[in-house]
Amino acid sequence: MKKSFFLLPFLSAALLNAQDNSSTDMSKALPLPIMNGMQGAQSFIMIDPKSRASDLKEAFELLKREKTGPKVILQLSDGSTISNIVDFTVATSGTLLIIKYNGMQGLKYQVINIEDISSISHM
Repeated sequence: MKKSFFLLPFLSAALLNAQDNSSTDMSKALPLPIMNGMQGAQSFIMIDPKSRASDLKEAFELLKREKTGPKVILQLSDGSTISNIVDFTVATSGTLLIIKYNGMQGLKYQVINIEDISSISHM
């Protein structure tokens, strides 16, 4: 109980400060500095989902032709993988992929968001 009374002035001061900052004009805010060198700088590029899906489909077809058998795998952004991919279909809008793969109990299907794919490769 004593700890909560002790923290009350700090929390109220933080709340008042946050309200004061919310009234500032965002057009006058300074842009964030661009990091350079080896400090973990990243750059981003906007890619049309249909183009990205088309590229992934082309890569899948190339990998499937190069090796015999369904040994193509997808690495997802959450660290999981989908292996033994048999077929790869792009949804009409280009934002979803329908993956057909060999599972332990036969053919399985999985629908994946295009942005969730990190890479495509052989096993």
